[in-house]
Amino acid sequence: MQKKHEEQKARRRKNVYDHHMSRKGYAGLREELSKIEPEKEIDRATLWVKARQTKQGTFKHDVIKETAEKIETLKRKERDGELTVNGSNDVLTLALGTPEHTGRVRGIGGYVCNPNGYFNLPKRRKESVNESMRQSVRKILEEEKQKLEDELREKIYAEEREEIAAEEREKIAAEEREKIGAEEREKIAAEEREKIMATERAILLSRIEQLEARVDVRSHEAVTTVGVGKVVGNDHTSGQASCSHAKDSCLKAPDKQDNVVEDGARKKTSKVKESNIDFEAAIEEVTHEDNAGKNQLHIDRVINDKEEIESVDLTLLDQRTKVNPTEKKCKLALGSTDHIVALATVITSDGPLEVCHGTPLGDDRLRVSVYAALEEKAVIPFVVEDEITTVKQAMGSWVMWPKKLIIFDEKKKTSGKASRKQKRNHFAEDVEEEFDLQSLESSLPAALQKLYEWGKEGFKDRKAVCFYKEEPVFGINAKSYLLGLDVKRLANMAEVTGTIIVLYMRYLYDMLKKSKMVDMVGFVDPALTGEIGCGSATTRSRSIKDRLISASPNQIFLVPYNASAHWVLTVIDPDNDTVYFMDPLKRRLGGNGEWKDIVDTAISMFRADRNKKGRGFPQWKNMAGIPSQPNDKQCGYFVMRYMRDIIHDTNLGFAEKWGRRANHVYSQVEIDEVRNELASYVLKNILKL
Repeated sequence: MQKKHEEQKARRRKNVYDHHMSRKGYAGLREELSKIEPEKEIDRATLWVKARQTKQGTFKHDVIKETAEKIETLKRKERDGELTVNGSNDVLTLALGTPEHTGRVRGIGGYVCNPNGYFNLPKRRKESVNESMRQSVRKILEEEKQKLEDELREKIYAEEREEIAAEEREKIAAEEREKIGAEEREKIAAEEREKIMATERAILLSRIEQLEARVDVRSHEAVTTVGVGKVVGNDHTSGQASCSHAKDSCLKAPDKQDNVVEDGARKKTSKVKESNIDFEAAIEEVTHEDNAGKNQLHIDRVINDKEEIESVDLTLLDQRTKVNPTEKKCKLALGSTDHIVALATVITSDGPLEVCHGTPLGDDRLRVSVYAALEEKAVIPFVVEDEITTVKQAMGSWVMWPKKLIIFDEKKKTSGKASRKQKRNHFAEDVEEEFDLQSLESSLPAALQKLYEWGKEGFKDRKAVCFYKEEPVFGINAKSYLLGLDVKRLANMAEVTGTIIVLYMRYLYDMLKKSKMVDMVGFVDPALTGEIGCGSATTRSRSIKDRLISASPNQIFLVPYNASAHWVLTVIDPDNDTVYFMDPLKRRLGGNGEWKDIVDTAISMFRADRNKKGRGFPQWKNMAGIPSQPNDKQCGYFVMRYMRDIIHDTNLGFAEKWGRRANHVYSQVEIDEVRNELASYVLKNILKL
């Protein structure tokens, strides 16, 4: 045993190439090097050199250093083609100067015990066991990754199919709701028609009873002869009577002398039996004339049956039945009384059966004739199917208009307290009121004061300033007008009109151009979305959709909306199906569900047009942290200030700023900034001063 120990000790002394691999061996060294060097460059000569380097990359003995340099020189010659190696006679063998042992392979490790099994393999198969394992593991991982991707893709497809199915179900449900709604509307319309017919029946019955009572009284006073005759032809009409249907019916008197009455007035009367009156089949006409200082009322009734035709010709002295229609000049508004779109003549009378295009006017509408269109493309409140839909098409025709959107030019005369009260009411007097510089506040912004002074002459005799809404700003080309009342309200901090909102949006568009943010923020004309006079809900949704279609990627749209004479701001982000709601009174959207439905429908139309899928309904976010208006007159100013703050933030971070409740406020100085900017824009760009 001692002898064997001494032999190994002597052999160990002869080994001058000590390695520093510790227990990891050549296999662990190869694994370590494969992380930082390509596998094909790690041969046994490289492993031999690396195994004998210290952690600092140096060699402890000069003989090892010389051998390592020799190995590097031989490898360079091999790369340059100056040296050819084959089998075990490779770079390491040449550098060491000794042949390979028969039982092991230097620089590889003890697991390779047969040199023939290592050196005689084809080069393409000389791969380490660890590399083969790594390739196997890599392949397994790739298969698992592919499997997971397939499963994820299938899951996404399933969700998309479910979304499509949900949209189809929602579409079917909406169609059903629309169908039910149409049936309900038709039912309500039928009930209204029945009510109107019942009212007409009652009015006609009452009139006939009054006329019969008057005839009975006057028959005794005037000693009028009553006679009933059959229709005999067109040659026997009365020379005194004036009736539009006289050529269709007349009476044959039994005795000529019986028909002579005082003052040469011929009177023929016939009692009409109530049992023979059929209001559904009867055609009635009432005409009024003045003949020789007397009012003659003639009623012709033609009853559609096989019985003989009766005619009534009554002459009465009753001034109360006379109807005098009157004409008045007026302005027509849409959305609110601030938004004037046309000039017209209105016809008023006390007749309860007035109709326009076959539709009864009712108590809340008047018949108007448009003679000047201020906004030609504005949609009239009550369209005439396939004939008249816009203000331009209504010119020269009769159309219906809501009474509350008709502004008369005449100013009612009042006196005393009533007159003083009306002067304090800006809405009642601002059309006629003169430009009074002394009534303005002393801190009025300079530009606004200059505009007000110009308006004293510029808006004289009700003149207006024309300007254009441009397609790059609002998506449409339209003409609009700045009126004197717009400037007066702006100067007196009264409620602003839609024209003022539009002009300030035009100013903000120039600010967007300077900041190169035109593709980030867009505007929607409030004249297309107002609660009153801007068409049906579907029409307004389509107007918003047409504007969204022009959107750049991730562009938001600012939409001022006037609801019940109150301005609010809606910010639409169509690409993200998100809507931000800002009410200066800090009310939530719940009280105005119609506006939410209009915007939701517009976004759905936009997605359908773009073939874009999204969530079922857009997400509405109430901006609870916005500054609130201090009184009921400043909603329009606050909406304009909201828009100003939004576009002045290049990051468009208004949602984070106003998303939660806060104590943000606007001072009068900040509101005056808006007024001054608007006045400056009008002076420079509209009036060219």
